[in-house]
Parts: sequence; structure tokens; C-alpha cells
Amino acid sequence: MSTLVTEEPVPVVQSDVADTPPAPRRDIAAIDILKGLAILSVLWQHTVPPTITRNVMGSLWIRPAVPIFFLLMGLNLATSLRRTSADGLTGQMWKRYLLRRVDRIAVPFLLILATGYVIAAVRGNVHLSPGLLVGGFPVNAPGSYFITALISLTLVFPFIVAAYRRAPRATLVALVAINVVFEAIAYVCRHHGISLLSSKTIVYQGSPFRYTAVVAIGLWMAHGSRRVPWRGAGWIALVVLSGAYLVGVTLHPSSFHQLPGGFIRETSLMAAPWAFLLVALGLRYLPDVARAAPSRGLVTLGRLSYHIFLVQILVCGVLAHALRPAGLSMWGRAAFAPLIAAIAIALGILYARVVPSGTGLLAWRPARRARTGGVAGVGR
Repeated sequence: MSTLVTEEPVPVVQSDVADTPPAPRRDIAAIDILKGLAILSVLWQHTVPPTITRNVMGSLWIRPAVPIFFLLMGLNLATSLRRTSADGLTGQMWKRYLLRRVDRIAVPFLLILATGYVIAAVRGNVHLSPGLLVGGFPVNAPGSYFITALISLTLVFPFIVAAYRRAPRATLVALVAINVVFEAIAYVCRHHGISLLSSKTIVYQGSPFRYTAVVAIGLWMAHGSRRVPWRGAGWIALVVLSGAYLVGVTLHPSSFHQLPGGFIRETSLMAAPWAFLLVALGLRYLPDVARAAPSRGLVTLGRLSYHIFLVQILVCGVLAHALRPAGLSMWGRAAFAPLIAAIAIALGILYARVVPSGTGLLAWRPARRARTGGVAGVGR
């Protein structure tokens, strides 16, 4: 049951493309706060029993964390590519783009993945499975599917931006259609007992096709459409339907038996308009509170959210069992959630200092210390 590294500011390249100017810098604090809130929501989801999350209507304010991360990924990457790829998909652009992303995303991830293999080897339970081929962990790893989808979308995003420049509406429609068709195919596969796209496999959960609709919204917002949609009847209808859907899957889950249960239902493409509403409200109101002391802490969490996300995969999947006594009640398990979350945050901050996003190992320019960044901030 979210995205992913903050870029250093890059020079703005003049473009002949008739486009809305890139996002103003004042949005960055709001985006960091949104990512900070989202990473706290991820930790909630991985440490607090699902029954409690349902009882507090978490589908409306906790479960949207992953859709929000992917929406912000689309917004940030599109904004970055508009600044750096004015001349199109040139070889030099691809070199810079891919090396920058591998350096900032893949290197920190591969080190955590290798740690997972070491833990599994020590335990003597390394079992080969198809999921390992797409970035799955050999140990219990909550949220690892997110990294698989993130890397996949990052690799194809320049093509998405190029298509949007040529045909904006057709590109957005195509991204939503891809999401719908993938879910339809997955449903047919589950109905006929085809396990490859079972809702429990990383091949399904980590597929980039699960998130193209919400990424499309981020792409659309990056091109100037950032206002809260009070005056757009179509958007109002979509947001209301999305919110009603999230309430419905919480209160009457049996009515949605066609969809997989748990967080899969609550992070499906039907949740995308609700995630848009939350992000639009954040971009509208959060910059005004960014300098307040509590908000500065959220900004820090947002900037470090990628590393915190990576570390919590192992903390929540491996260490949580050792930290929590066996046989606890639901509320007893919840009581240990703050401790586990605090450990994940502390180790994530430490990991960001040791292996910052922008390690310089694969840099296309002279290595220099870069600001670490948040889960959905790839390409800001």
C-alpha cells in the first residue's frame, strides 16, 4: 500500500514550444510537504493494522499516499523535462536523463535490494521467483512494488512528454485508457485463474500500467492546470465519484468484489481524481505555511522521503517482527507503530547522508554533493 528524487535546479532552456511556464518555485515547499505527509501515511499503512485504517476512513486520507506520489512524479518529471529537452529526444538528452535517474534512483535502491538478499541468505530462505526479475525482494518487503513501477515509468517518461507536446489530449486519453485496459486484462486473468497478474504478485502491483492515469494528471498539472477544479463541472463530478468510491469500498467492500481487496482497491485508478483534489489543495494552500516550524519538519521528510521509503521496506518487513512482541492484540500492534516508524525515519535520514540521491557514482557531470530528495520528486 508511493516516487522519486528531488533534482537540483537546472538552467531554464528557452523553448519554441508554445507552453505554459514551468511551475513557480514557491510550489516546491508545498510539494515537499505533500511528500512528507505521504511518507508518514505510508509508514502508517505498514505499521498500523488495516482494521484501524478502515475504521478511521483511511481510504480518504491515508491510502492516497501512493497515488499522490505517482501524481507528483508526473508533475515533477514533466516540469524538469520541459526545461531540459526543448530540442527533443536527442542522444545527449537521453544520456543526461538516464544517468541522472540511475544515479539518483537506482543506486540507493540497489544497495537496499542487496541488503535484502544478504538478510535472506543469512536466514537461508532465498527462493527464486518471477517477481525477483522485476525488482522484487527475497524477504517480506512492504511497498517494494512502488520502486518497480517508479523505475519503469521513469524510463518511458521522456516519450510520454514528447507525445504530450505533439498531441496533449490524445496523450492524456491514451494514458488513462492504458490504465483501464490493464485493469480489465488483470481482471480477466484473475477470473480464469492466471496467476501471473494475481493481485498479490509484484508483476501486477508493480506494473507501471496501474498508475498511468494518475501520472497523466500530474503531467496535465505540470502544464499549468493547477487550480482547484471548483469551476470545472467535469472535474467536480470525477472528484465526487472518486470520493464516493473510496467511502464505498470502506463501508461496503462486498459491493466491489470484482476488484482485489485491501489497498489494491483503494489505490486503483478510481482513486486518481481524489488524489488530484488533495494535491491541488496542497499546492494552493501549503506554500503559505511552509516556513512554520512544524511544516519545516514535513519539508525535510519530503526531501528525504525516497530514502525513508527504501529503508522502511526492510524495517517494516524484517525488523518490525523483532520489535513487536508476538501475540499482541490489534491495538497492541498499533501501539508499537510510532516506534517502528521513528526507527524507519531515523535510519532513512542516516541512509540519505551516507548514500545521498546524486551519489556521483554515475554522474554525467563532475560529482558534487546534491540535495537528497523525496519519493515523488524525480526530475523536479
